[in-house]
Amino acid sequence: METKMTKGQFVSKIKNLHYVESITGITYSHLSVSGNSCSGIRESTGKIFKIDLDDLYAAYVNIDKADLNTATLKKYIDRRQSPGLAILKAIQ
Repeated sequence: METKMTKGQFVSKIKNLHYVESITGITYSHLSVSGNSCSGIRESTGKIFKIDLDDLYAAYVNIDKADLNTATLKKYIDRRQSPGLAILKAIQ
């Protein structure tokens, strides 16, 4: 079993990201952490997304790395799985 980051380490890694790319090549940029959420912009549409960091961390802790995909993320961050997955893959 892999060792998981603490929530503080997890948030710190996310704060160091400026952009991430999804597995299908979609770029999410202008990533920032404010309070308990992470937000950014989907470059292809200009739409802003916002993800609760408690929910994203719960997904990180509870989903095995090998099983991490948009379907398994839906339970934790519904309708923001693609940027969430890109963030999780970028910090692992």
